[in-house]
Amino acid sequence: MKQQQGKALVAVMVSFVVLIVFLIGVCAISWYSAMSYGNQAEKGVEYAHRDLQQVLGQYSIKVQEAANVPKRYQERLKDTMVSVMTARMGDDGMKAQWAWLQEAGIQYDASMEQKLQQIIEAGRNEFQNKQTLFLDKKRAYDTALGSPWRGMWLTVAGYPKINLDEFDVVTSAHSDEAFRTGQDKAVEF
Repeated sequence: MKQQQGKALVAVMVSFVVLIVFLIGVCAISWYSAMSYGNQAEKGVEYAHRDLQQVLGQYSIKVQEAANVPKRYQERLKDTMVSVMTARMGDDGMKAQWAWLQEAGIQYDASMEQKLQQIIEAGRNEFQNKQTLFLDKKRAYDTALGSPWRGMWLTVAGYPKINLDEFDVVTSAHSDEAFRTGQDKAVEF
């Protein structure tokens, strides 16, 4: 009888040790998974944001080259491109670009105008697509941080290590005003 009680006690202790080892294993795997995901997510947000900057910079250069803009105007054109991309969607942005080219006295023929319009449209579309991808990466990481299990392990692993508020998209004054007031105004031509 004592021998049976001893065997039962050993079985309970072994079961307890196996349970503890299992729980430690689950915790270790969860922590490692959170570390790996946190690093991947933060690098994805950082590099997608840099990619947005690179796309905007390349867009400006392409327009400069296509318009054959003289060196003395290139910085002004770059600033114009950035401000137009800030107000990127809408006909006012296109009008601002053409107005600048005309004010700068840059001569161009109809084929150049068509080529510039294609470059501008393609640049805007690429920028919009990159911003959408960037926002998706940011959303996925923010969602993971807020989820009960993964968020807890990300916190235990020391994440977030970056301030997600520092990584934002480029918007326009028009859209900012519309969201602030709750009203959208028609674009005037």
